[in-house]
Amino acid sequence: MAQRVTSSIDLQETRLRYADTVDANATGITPSVRVDWNLASISAYGTYAHLPNAWSADGSATASVFTPTRRGWSGELAGTLGGSTHEDGTRTAAVTGAGRLHLDGANAGVWLGAGAGTTSDGFVWRGIRQGEGGLWVGSGPGSLTLAVFPTSVDDSIRYTDLSAQGSWHSGRLELDALLGSRAGAHLPTIASNATTWGSATAAFWIFSRAAIIASGGTYPVDYTQGFPGGRFASIGVRIALTHRPADASATDVAFPSANATADFRVDPIARGMTVIHVHAPNARTVEMMGDLTAWQPRRLSRGSGGWYTVALAATPGSSQLVLRIDGGEWNPPPGLPTVRDEFGGMTGVVVIQ
Repeated sequence: MAQRVTSSIDLQETRLRYADTVDANATGITPSVRVDWNLASISAYGTYAHLPNAWSADGSATASVFTPTRRGWSGELAGTLGGSTHEDGTRTAAVTGAGRLHLDGANAGVWLGAGAGTTSDGFVWRGIRQGEGGLWVGSGPGSLTLAVFPTSVDDSIRYTDLSAQGSWHSGRLELDALLGSRAGAHLPTIASNATTWGSATAAFWIFSRAAIIASGGTYPVDYTQGFPGGRFASIGVRIALTHRPADASATDVAFPSANATADFRVDPIARGMTVIHVHAPNARTVEMMGDLTAWQPRRLSRGSGGWYTVALAATPGSSQLVLRIDGGEWNPPPGLPTVRDEFGGMTGVVVIQ
């Protein structure tokens, strides 16, 4: 059974400028889905865009398999299949695979990997090799990822991309931003060989399953398919087809880590003391915060059988709390009634005896 399924559909109107010379408007629809298990994940998206007197479609699917985590270390094998087709008959395709080694803590982690594959611009297939490495840091609603991608295409094009990606998701508002820089190859036959780019996206959830989204920025040349860089601005609507984490009920709680599941219970051990138990055998870290911790994060201690525990001073009555697995989002513990807090998120309610 899947640990978590998330899916949505975006409807957008976009203004494009290719290679800083050609302007176009596009109306598009983009469905996407992600499915997570304890040690695996699959994600896919597709886009259909209608331009003046033309149409275009593209899509991609990625699958990853993880090893169990040992002392913070885990391995990953990933594969990606993608492509595009256009009204004028041109097509592109890409098939790549990669291996990664991760070292993760509660609020930070690093990874190193390498991959290879083949891509086509519709006329010629080219081999591609890519290394990668990076680090992430995250706390509460915010996270930052820094990465480097040295790439070789057919041993004739070599370049290195650097990227910084940040996100801040809290309540109804989701903000994401990307900055990139490229060193290396420059093709005189392709216009707009920009060496830096950036973009930002904002989503505001006006209802539990409907958001207004706006985005804009620039994007780089795709050397594997010969596409020029450009700039864009778009506005649209996102429809969530599954429950968002903030709207998860007590009987349908999803934790964001691909390596963690959780069961929860509270046991009094003495007058004025209680113990929180979380069963997450594949988790790297488990944290909680709530009324019992003055809303300061407390890291739980790992015990036998995949159980994490923490002893806290407590007085009889109801208390609100949330859990975080592997430095992901804060969510209500499974099996508890939930209430919405003043920021629009959900917290669990436990009764201390």
